[in-house]
Amino acid sequence: MIALKYLFFDNSIHSAVKFGFGYMKGTRQGLVTDYVYDFYPAIIFSGNIKGSWQIYLAPRCIYSIHTRDRQEHSNRRAVHIFQYGLGIGLAIGKQFLLLPESNWLIGNNSGTKYIVNQFGLGVELKIK
Repeated sequence: MIALKYLFFDNSIHSAVKFGFGYMKGTRQGLVTDYVYDFYPAIIFSGNIKGSWQIYLAPRCIYSIHTRDRQEHSNRRAVHIFQYGLGIGLAIGKQFLLLPESNWLIGNNSGTKYIVNQFGLGVELKIK
């Protein structure tokens, strides 16, 4: 995943916009390979807790394209999924940050509604 973030409000509450792109490839049972392209904008609100610790909230939406497998000649159709959700996490550090976070995504894949909870750890390097 690659993301760019731009800080547009820097006061007691920091606000930024972020646009990310992700790519994933994986082979499932039956040798069907998934190619997934994710595009997602997010708005990030963060505030200082104490010292170099911040808490942040990130509402986001994800447009996911699951392309048809052409290498193994699958007849599976391409799937386009719109998901929306919320991320909450901590930012620990000043220039180099560790970002433990939890995300909740809500989606609808061809009539199947679902909620996904993800936990992750990100790193961020601030360039001034």
